[in-house]
Amino acid sequence: MIFMTRKWEPVEHRLVAEFVTKMFPGQRFALRVRLGTVPEKYKKRYGDQFAERWFKVTKKWADAVVFKNDEIIIIEAKVFGKYTAVYQLTEYAKLFYETPEYLSIPFRILLK
Repeated sequence: MIFMTRKWEPVEHRLVAEFVTKMFPGQRFALRVRLGTVPEKYKKRYGDQFAERWFKVTKKWADAVVFKNDEIIIIEAKVFGKYTAVYQLTEYAKLFYETPEYLSIPFRILLK
């Protein structure tokens, strides 16, 4: 039996972009938004710039964030494995308020 390997394609990213532009027309949004902050002990030990670059790779990221006037919507989309997205969204909700750019902004989560 011959198994064909499929080429990886970023289908999820394209679908998220299409969804956001269709459901939130005219709203400002960002795709693949990194959430969370760099622990202070690493900033002190290695310096802010190096620690920021190093943690940029390891931070979790939401598929999309929509910036509305009165709230922010965090979006996570899955083609497969939808149950894991529920956990991811609860984790993103915690990390959202730890992200310096988003302190004190109300938000809601959306799973599609």
